[in-house]
Amino acid sequence: MLHFSDVPGGVINILTGKENELAEHFSSHMDVNAVYYSNKNELFQKIIQENASLNVKRVKFSDNKNWIDESRENPYIILEFQEIKTTWHPIGL
Repeated sequence: MLHFSDVPGGVINILTGKENELAEHFSSHMDVNAVYYSNKNELFQKIIQENASLNVKRVKFSDNKNWIDESRENPYIILEFQEIKTTWHPIGL
């Protein structure tokens, strides 16, 4: 459905792979701003937390891997990843 939305290309990137290939790379990559990890593996949680602290990356852990469940369709799950910015435009008189 993203293809038909008004979200610009490149805003949402969904990458898949094995966690031992992705956890280290994504959590330490300086262009990745957040990681949502949905597994109980404590080793990978520790790796993600340590690497994410290097560039103050947002991290959220969840132990629910069932993405088909209707309760996962709650928009508040990603609330911690949303940013609201206010821009002030001072005008001199």
